[in-house]
Amino acid sequence: MREVEIKILEIDGNELRQRLLEIGAVEVFSGTVRDRYYDFEDRRLMSGGKLLRIREEGERDFLLTWKGPPRAAEAKVREEMELEVGDGEILGRILARLGLGEWLILEKQRTLFRKGEVRFCMDRYLGEYSHIPEFLEIEAQREDDVFRYAEILGFRPEDCLPWSFDELRRYYEAKQNEGL
Repeated sequence: MREVEIKILEIDGNELRQRLLEIGAVEVFSGTVRDRYYDFEDRRLMSGGKLLRIREEGERDFLLTWKGPPRAAEAKVREEMELEVGDGEILGRILARLGLGEWLILEKQRTLFRKGEVRFCMDRYLGEYSHIPEFLEIEAQREDDVFRYAEILGFRPEDCLPWSFDELRRYYEAKQNEGL
């Protein structure tokens, strides 16, 4: 499957929630998301732009996700494959037996809305990355859809960033360092 997504930084969650409801989006999840990222010791997945993650989201089963390297575009575009599994701990042990280790754990508070095939994720990191303000991710299978819905929600093209978590983290670390 193809994933296309953008991030919009420093949103007003209450205002955005209202706008999402006004355009007919439906809230389908609100709660904590815990992502465990896996790679080989030499970080060959990450250095190749790929990722492998086990996600725990609310009460549902665990979700194993593989993402291919991003393609250069106005939005982050990459191949994505996902599989629901019943036991994330056993899956983690299987990955360890294959030589993969857990190298990053991210937790965030997420409110997820859907309108058709388009997903709107309002995310706020917890713990070590809680200094990153709340942001919106718009995800669809077509670039046109993510930018069209960004505009419908009142955002400009320059607000729409094709950033990964690492780019987001580095941006806010630089902002923190400027404030010193």
